[in-house]
Amino acid sequence: MTAIPLTSHAIKCMKRTIANMMPEYRSAHLSEAIASGLGYRTHAALLPALDLRADNDPDYAFWSEDEFVSRLQALSGIKTEALGVLSSDFTGFGAINTYSTGAERVDLSSSTRKRAWRNVMVAGINAGIEQRLFSIRPADCRWPGWTVENGYHTGTSFEFSVAGIPALGWVGDIGHDELSIHVALWPTERGREIIAAANA
Repeated sequence: MTAIPLTSHAIKCMKRTIANMMPEYRSAHLSEAIASGLGYRTHAALLPALDLRADNDPDYAFWSEDEFVSRLQALSGIKTEALGVLSSDFTGFGAINTYSTGAERVDLSSSTRKRAWRNVMVAGINAGIEQRLFSIRPADCRWPGWTVENGYHTGTSFEFSVAGIPALGWVGDIGHDELSIHVALWPTERGREIIAAANA
């Protein structure tokens, strides 16, 4: 899956790339379909999101080619084939490939416990991103005390909730542009003390 930075520049570059691949479609239809592919109902709904953050620290949206194709076909009345756009087609303006090459080796669907673990971890990761402690970009840690020089093995805890359940997260820099993230639900005082521990 590809994450697209929500900036005016990125959306213009994205539209230019797609328009070169699909010159038979009207510009307005492409704009509306791109907005849909990024999770917005209309192009007008997308525009305010482009101004929420500075261009050097944008929010990101996941690109759904299925949504793009469906909306484009509905608007144009033309049967639209999938583009087959690769992440590499969008990297010139800061798009990020979020696909893990090891994803197939992990089976998270086999038990209720594993699905619950996955959902809690995703909630913790999303909370850390929303609180601007880190982002999906490499070496983009922002918690107090982290720097490129001394960031390795530093970390911080943060509060959030999952469906009304109080939760505590911890994120640490483990080097090589990788993070370690721990999450505890209903954290106790002892839990707060050991949240950074590897086996917490």
